[in-house]
Amino acid sequence: MRANESKQIYNLSKNDINYLIIQEIERVQNLPKTKTNRATIKRMFTIYTMLKNANENFKALNVEGVRGNHHIRDFEMFNIGSMLECLVEHYTTGKIECSKAFSDQNDLENGFMPYEIKTSLDNARCTPNTKAQALKFINNKGAYIIKKDAFANIKKDSNNKLYENLDYSIFKGVRLNVSLSAKLGLI
Repeated sequence: MRANESKQIYNLSKNDINYLIIQEIERVQNLPKTKTNRATIKRMFTIYTMLKNANENFKALNVEGVRGNHHIRDFEMFNIGSMLECLVEHYTTGKIECSKAFSDQNDLENGFMPYEIKTSLDNARCTPNTKAQALKFINNKGAYIIKKDAFANIKKDSNNKLYENLDYSIFKGVRLNVSLSAKLGLI
């Protein structure tokens, strides 16, 4: 696990990711028991479960780090959305080495269909969707395909972010992706 010196960009193996998850759980378990800290631990266990079915040689490339590296923890932590973008690509395409997409790139292209990948987990809601394209959205309830014209009509919080504990398959233009949900250990 090595960061690009000028930016917090990491290339992580499956073992690296598991190690960092355990480090974060241990760090937070030694903090006061607050709702936020309990949510962080739950989120780390969820990510651990999501990673279980990945190929042992899986690598998440160009994953961003998080604010607080070297300030609030004595180890470096990955950005959850970036790492899960790589994991979704792995489970969708079968590629072993997957890379976070930057700027104007599509997060994932499945055949001719471009997707933006968004993740909302406990105490870590996704950034708002700014691209006019279909979403592959992952939360605690499953992995969903959200058609681009359906996004405007589904439930979001006051910051235009998708909820972490809502079954979005109840909305028109959204369907549960059963295969991806199962690979991620969500169903």
